[in-house]
Amino acid sequence: MTLGPMLEAVLLKVGMPQKALAAETRLSKSTINNYVHGTSVKPNEAVDIARSLEDSQFSMELGNMMLGLIKAFDGGAFYHDVRGIHAFDQLEEAEEKRVYEAGQIELIMNTPHPTQEQRAQLKRYLLEKLDSTVMDVTLLAAGAEQFGLTIMDLFEERMGEYEQKCYMRKEQS
Repeated sequence: MTLGPMLEAVLLKVGMPQKALAAETRLSKSTINNYVHGTSVKPNEAVDIARSLEDSQFSMELGNMMLGLIKAFDGGAFYHDVRGIHAFDQLEEAEEKRVYEAGQIELIMNTPHPTQEQRAQLKRYLLEKLDSTVMDVTLLAAGAEQFGLTIMDLFEERMGEYEQKCYMRKEQS
């Protein structure tokens, strides 16, 4: 994976020189310079760069490049420990389930021509699903970090299983 122009643009946007990013990430200035000029970046170093730059757009683009996922939320609403995040995750999953059942979402998904009201119910459910998914990603990131891992480390460990179950084709990995 290469960052090239995207990294150069975000450095300009946030006003951070390559030397400062190098110090922040504990990478050499020449390594950062190489990444700006298109050298492939290691996934863990890309995550360190994103954390150091604190630019949500860059983080989202990087997450999309790496996994097709949005950035895990780490806002002030969450306790910054896995137990607290887990509690929020359980609340979001319960709300998702409640809206799914109350809105008869399975029925709507099997309706060839849903009404406007059904579409509104489906959208409400999808928004709750998104909330739950964001909490799942946040919990994954926090849990992995607690043990010195990244989501990418976990993903790489599971890749063979995803290919075997045909969730992903081998050439995508």
